[in-house]
Amino acid sequence: MKKRFFSFMALGLVLTLTACNSNEVSKSSDKPAKQYDLAKRSYEFKEAPNNVAVLSSGDLDIVKSLGGKIVGRPTSIMPTTDPELKDIVEIGNIHQPKFEEIASVKADVLFAGKAFANNIDKVESQGTKVVVTSGNSINEIKQSITLIGNVLNKDKEASVLTSKIDKQMKEYGSDKKTTKSLIVYGAGTDFLIALPTSLSGDVLNKVGGENIASEFAEDKTMPGYAQISAERIIEKNPDVIFMISHGDPEATKKAFEKQMLHNKAWSTLNAVKKNQIIFLPPNLFAVNPGTGITEALKFMNDELVKAQ
Repeated sequence: MKKRFFSFMALGLVLTLTACNSNEVSKSSDKPAKQYDLAKRSYEFKEAPNNVAVLSSGDLDIVKSLGGKIVGRPTSIMPTTDPELKDIVEIGNIHQPKFEEIASVKADVLFAGKAFANNIDKVESQGTKVVVTSGNSINEIKQSITLIGNVLNKDKEASVLTSKIDKQMKEYGSDKKTTKSLIVYGAGTDFLIALPTSLSGDVLNKVGGENIASEFAEDKTMPGYAQISAERIIEKNPDVIFMISHGDPEATKKAFEKQMLHNKAWSTLNAVKKNQIIFLPPNLFAVNPGTGITEALKFMNDELVKAQ
């Protein structure tokens, strides 16, 4: 009888210890896994940041769409027309940050692109955590939305935004267009050709378009773009030319027309003969548009459909 009693006691002790160990494992597994930004830097916030600063218009749009409190925004050439942003302190941009202004807004987190890497330590020494985003492709914009949503504890809201992008790509991408396209990026009197690895090239690809420059050699100083080769462009003979202006669209247009006049062979292109030279909205194509990528997809898709 005593043997049986002690056997039951031993069994009970084993079960109790097993349960305790199981609970410990469960508790440890409840701890959040280490999070990483798009520069593969780890980040951790004990609670969602209250005050947010951003250095790009794309991140500004994402944070605003997710309902974050913005205390510092990128400096813009043109005054903002958004009453919610008008009185927010301008803190420069990714290439020309204003460190005094960044420190003055006392943000809990600053979202900045990869080009800001050399300035991260300086900002973090002032007490603001930096989280790195990116927007060189649609996938990177989606990753940035998810990342910012995670930092701000707005995961569900971020998921809604990325799902909308996926839905549009599926809808537009299923309709392959036969229109041969060329995307020209103009800054002053300098012009480059957008490759499929550029953001605008990615948009063209995702809506089912054909980029005639898909095999052009990438420029070593400007990733995602190629030098203009009039001979190859004439050989490929695009049906539509999309223009992206970094700056004054009218000045870019005049400079491009002047360049075409120097090479009369341009006039033989289908795009020129049919007057299919389309200026893409700079807020959607010259910079990372954030959640506005859905508008960029729609614009590109609609113009390709018209050009067919």
